[in-house]
Amino acid sequence: MKRTFILSLALSAILVFFNSCKIDEGNNPTEPGTGSEITISGVVIDSSSNAGIYLALVRIMDGSTELSATTTNNTGNYSTKINIEQDQTVDVLVIKEGYYNASVPVDVVLDKDVEVSPILLTAQSVEVGTVSIVGHVIDAKSGESLSNAEIRFFDVGEPIGVATSDDGGNFSATLEMEGTKELEVITLKAAYLADTTSVIAVSGETATMPTINLRPLMDIISGEPASIFLASQTLESIGVTESGSPETAKIVFEVQDSSGNPIDLEHAVIVNFRFGASPGGGEILAPGFVKTDALGQVTVNLTSGTVAGAVQIIGEIDFKGEKITSKPVNITIHGGLPDLNHFAVGSDQRNYPYYNVLNGQGTVTALVGDKYSNPVRPETAVYFNTDAAVVQGSALTDDKGLASVTIISGNPLPNDPVYGPGFFYVTANTIDENEQSISTKTRILFSGVPTLTISPTSINIPNGGSQSFTYTVMDQNGNPLALGNSYNVQVTTGGDAEAGGDIAVTLPDVQFGHTSFHFTVADTKPDDINPNEITINIEVNGPNGRASISISGTTN
Repeated sequence: MKRTFILSLALSAILVFFNSCKIDEGNNPTEPGTGSEITISGVVIDSSSNAGIYLALVRIMDGSTELSATTTNNTGNYSTKINIEQDQTVDVLVIKEGYYNASVPVDVVLDKDVEVSPILLTAQSVEVGTVSIVGHVIDAKSGESLSNAEIRFFDVGEPIGVATSDDGGNFSATLEMEGTKELEVITLKAAYLADTTSVIAVSGETATMPTINLRPLMDIISGEPASIFLASQTLESIGVTESGSPETAKIVFEVQDSSGNPIDLEHAVIVNFRFGASPGGGEILAPGFVKTDALGQVTVNLTSGTVAGAVQIIGEIDFKGEKITSKPVNITIHGGLPDLNHFAVGSDQRNYPYYNVLNGQGTVTALVGDKYSNPVRPETAVYFNTDAAVVQGSALTDDKGLASVTIISGNPLPNDPVYGPGFFYVTANTIDENEQSISTKTRILFSGVPTLTISPTSINIPNGGSQSFTYTVMDQNGNPLALGNSYNVQVTTGGDAEAGGDIAVTLPDVQFGHTSFHFTVADTKPDDINPNEITINIEVNGPNGRASISISGTTN
């Protein structure tokens, strides 16, 4: 079975929320209108457990118009302000992933704050996938089955289940899991050396493990230390300070003798810990050194600092004047939560040839950094909306803090109130460490079909003289054409004349200017009098389409 999450409704509601936020050029929310400002507050709780629900989206609605929005804190409480001009009824709409939406009508009165009765959310039914894992534990020396061995299962360092072997050494565990995963399995029993292995588990199926062999501690007499290895680590990545992610990882090293046995207490040694490499943001290894235990193991904790990057942790032993060094243990420190000062969005082109074109596509990318100027932690959600065409609603950041979506041309046609037809904005939205929405936007131009003019429209070049011309190329809205359009001027005459200037132009990616061009046609042989007809032809060719214009006259 597969775990089924009902996400589309919550995501659509969140996108409507962001689409309704009016963001100006400086990324500041629009000032609310004048009127009476009142506070609406309350609590959102789970209908089954009566516990407060964290990060539920609360929207104050006047019909289809959103007056305000906020999210609940870790106790389920919320508070937000709205402006009203008169006594009225508003709806408090609550949205949370995994729950059915709830809407409560509330009467609001001028100059009077409102405490809303608790809003109950009902959890949606979720089908949970399971996997069954069976196996057998024996004494590695005698081959006898071992009872009361504890078998622990971990998914990427997180415990997900435990089983105990019966009198026949057999065990069985049913775990909640979806998909296919490689689980870490650690088997423990008093007076035996712990065993670590793994199993491939598939949701909906039974996995049978190879026999687990536990070695008796009394049977192992170790020699002197010869090597040091990584035994386990709780996490492969942590977050920077105040990131909302785990900030500490535990690393266990094991010291072994030349036969591969863990050293015992008689041969215990001090293991020192150091960084092989680190981002230099104040990360800490503690303690700095530890003496090996009865299993030959030592534990050190890595705590992140304020800078994201890769960390290498090395364990070292000074033994009889020789250094025994582990291979570096790699842990990644990811960035924190989004910060407005490190939030930007842009498109792969500033000018696309898509005005009045259906399904022209471009890429819009948001760069999201934390307050320490590092990329935010991977899989941070970024939401997008636009005032023209259609844009994909959301994307998750990668390890560089980048999240990209596709912009698709279509209705409504862009028509910015400041810059005019063809111009529009795409806005990127996310949530910062204060649980507040932050936004940034980028301006895009959809240019249309080319229009071409030339001045003057007649040619009369005297012997030994020249004549200057200006031609304009723009779309039907007066905007420059898109990247890659080419403009070519050709002179045809039986006489002696050539053109110079803007006669071969390839347009860059621009939103303004680059619509007016100049060239001069001159008599190339002033000592010869050779009257003749002359034609100037200008051609436009490229992503926006084709256009041409010709004028004729004489040259002497």
